[in-house]
Amino acid sequence: MADDPKNPASDAELLAAVARREREALSALYDRHASVLFATALRILGERNEAEDAVQEALIQIWQKASTYSGHAGTPFAWMITVLRNKAIERLRVSKRRAHLADEVASRTETTVDPPAANEAAEREGGRLARTLVEALPGEQRQAIAMAFFDGLTQQEIAEALSQPLGTIKARIRRGLMKLRESLEHRV
Repeated sequence: MADDPKNPASDAELLAAVARREREALSALYDRHASVLFATALRILGERNEAEDAVQEALIQIWQKASTYSGHAGTPFAWMITVLRNKAIERLRVSKRRAHLADEVASRTETTVDPPAANEAAEREGGRLARTLVEALPGEQRQAIAMAFFDGLTQQEIAEALSQPLGTIKARIRRGLMKLRESLEHRV
């Protein structure tokens, strides 16, 4: 690992050092990419605590699996983002299962707790807006985004389900998210 401040180690050098169990290398990678990793997790999960936990879990997996990184799979940063994204999606799936179980338990019991009417109305309006914006997307982008964010599928799973190349699915999701962002900015 390069310790020269004028010539910092590349991500590939740092990841190789992580594979050799050099803690300073993991710390350097974290310092270099923490803000982007956190922002990505927050965008996927929507909750600060969940995003922080996803970043922590991703870093643990990066520490454990750094030796499996191959330059053929993309840049070290792209690999780290993929690890994080997978952890965030796992957390989404778990929370969906938890919510489904809670709904099931609530429906089987006679005592249910209703949220205040204002919160319920705001949630309904936010849901309507999200549905409206997603429905306005071109069909292939709408389908890929719905499968990724509403169904919790990974990009690889979507590609397999639709019999499409992974790169095509990634591009559809990226273009769709950019259109959603633009639509949201015009509404605010």
